[in-house]
Amino acid sequence: MTSLPLVLGVIDGYASEGGYDVPGGIATNYSPAIGLGRVSSPGHGDNFWRDYELVFRAAREIGLDGVAMTVEWARVAPRYDTVDAAAWAHYRSILSSARENGLHVAVNVVGEAWPAWLGQEAWLLPWVEDVFDTHVARLMDTVGDLISSVRIFTRDLASDGFLYGVIPPWRHRARDDGRDARAAIERMTSRALARPDIAARTRRVKDVVAHLPDAVWSTVLERRGEYDELHVATLLPGDGPTAHDSYLLHRDGEGYTGSLPAALRR
Repeated sequence: MTSLPLVLGVIDGYASEGGYDVPGGIATNYSPAIGLGRVSSPGHGDNFWRDYELVFRAAREIGLDGVAMTVEWARVAPRYDTVDAAAWAHYRSILSSARENGLHVAVNVVGEAWPAWLGQEAWLLPWVEDVFDTHVARLMDTVGDLISSVRIFTRDLASDGFLYGVIPPWRHRARDDGRDARAAIERMTSRALARPDIAARTRRVKDVVAHLPDAVWSTVLERRGEYDELHVATLLPGDGPTAHDSYLLHRDGEGYTGSLPAALRR
């Protein structure tokens, strides 16, 4: 089916890279809940941080057009006053490897995890808007030449965090704070999209999980003209509170094997 939009496998860095919210590791907004035993740590995840070349090779082999991944803010800025140059350099290696494998590279600025030092209620704190702008600028200055498309936020953090309580800060029916958080996120998104280097890389995105009933795939594909990229969650297994139980690849000895849903095979 040649009229499909680009089909990208989603890589949840927090769940798959390894090293987050473990003793001596990188602390995120999930660390308090993990410390209290309310959710589990992602631990080593699927070691994507180490095995990315194997992942990209398998992604190409199963017929994906590309990957959608987050350059995890917590890893490149583990503390308020710290920029981890080695982490940025490693992300350059990761993104370069994806491009060398012929993959379209969509980068998410903020996924479901953010640095612990931003606080649980980060989107209510006025100073966070300034450090967000700095992070966006550093992202584009450091790896922008390797990015095919950009998405600012991948999830409705205001509703999920302040109304439904399914992600940090785990609030329920906090409508006023949810409204303020949404307004702040919209301001940050607008400023990011005002950058020409991001505006030129903005695409219409549809999110789906890897394994859907055939009838649902039919509905998704009937509306394929409404989006440019189909982000299939997720490409890899992972662990922790953001991990999915639906994925395209699985470990097979020293590498990965898997397949695309029949509806997405060209």
